[in-house]
This record gives sequence, structure tokens and C-alpha cells, in this order.
Amino acid sequence: MIVPSMNSEELSKEILQDFIIVKRKAEHLVEKTRREAIKSKGKYCHKEFPYLSTQKNQWVIFVDYYKKDPVYTAVVTYQNGFGFNAIMVESNLSTLVHYTSHFLERFNERFLKIQNTTKLEILKNFAKKNPCSTNHFFPQSIDSQYNMFGVFNQGIGLGYTEMLRNNALYHYKTFITTDMIRNGQKPIFEYLRKDYERFLIEPYKIRRLGLSA
Repeated sequence: MIVPSMNSEELSKEILQDFIIVKRKAEHLVEKTRREAIKSKGKYCHKEFPYLSTQKNQWVIFVDYYKKDPVYTAVVTYQNGFGFNAIMVESNLSTLVHYTSHFLERFNERFLKIQNTTKLEILKNFAKKNPCSTNHFFPQSIDSQYNMFGVFNQGIGLGYTEMLRNNALYHYKTFITTDMIRNGQKPIFEYLRKDYERFLIEPYKIRRLGLSA
């Protein structure tokens, strides 16, 4: 079980060990979602499933099924001294993506603009339309807290990377909209945006076009 006192190494180990069982659950949910997708007019279905793992961690499993192309995303959530946190396990199993409480606050404040909502609901809104990103990494400098520039469907994430013993942990610390991009960041944004569009797979494309339920 995730506890606030864990360091990054301990946290990553806990999540990746837990994910072995979570992955089996997700694969079962994919099959469940397939039946609903087949019955739907557009042959598409998006579902979000809460899941308490055997290690007592709170997960949200996002499943998209479009025609014959299923995809799922698993995100574990927990509380620590900084508030609500969410960590997504990438398909390569060597990268974890951390969305901080501040990141989710800024996403809601600058993009969603939903009043009286929870961090969990903000996360669900974010993950539904922003399941992946393309990233540029800068050398870490003394006067900057960010060395990662990530382009999502609905904006940009700024953060830093943490290289651990067996995997990488990407920490997204804040969110900005495209109109907040500085002049010096525009070439990087345009390059990453093209990559994002080029490599977006079909189920993610459906999310981007706003066709999900």
C-alpha cells in the first residue's frame, strides 16, 4: 500500500508490483467494454472503472474500445502532504507519469473551469481527453524548476524528470494553455504538436475529436 513516507524508489516499486494484478483486471474490463462497443452505433465505448487493488491502492482504469482497437490506461491515486496525486503507468512499464495536485488545479483553473469539483473528477476529465503526450527535455538549470515540456491534446504540462534505479518518473508540476506559451517555446510546441498528431492512435483520436460518451 502507498504511504506518504515513501520515497520515489519505494513508490515506483510499489506501483509497478501492484500493476501486475491491475493489468489483469484491466484486460478483463477491456473485454467487458468490447461487448458494449459492439452494441453501440459508432462501435465505440469509453468507460472509467475504480479499482481497489489487492495491495489496497486506489486505481482508476480508463478503457476505450473503438472497432477492433482497444486501449486502456491505469492510474493510481493517493494522498500525501502535498494533497491529491495521480500516477499513470506507461505501456513500456519503465515510465511512470505523476500528475501533482497543483497540476490538476491549474488544469481546472485554466482550461476546464468547473466549480465545486474534486481532484478525482478533474483527473478523469483530463485523462479522458489527454491520454498521452509528446515531450521535450531540457538540461536542468539552477534558476528553473522545470526541465520537461510536454504537449497534450488540451494544453502543455511543465515539470521535471527523475531517473530512478529501474525506471523513470515524470513529474508534471503545472499546466498552461497554448495562449500562455512564450515566444521562445513556440518552435518546440509546434514540433511536438506535429508529433502528437502524427503518432496518435485511433482510439486516442476518437477522444481528441470529442466523440466519446
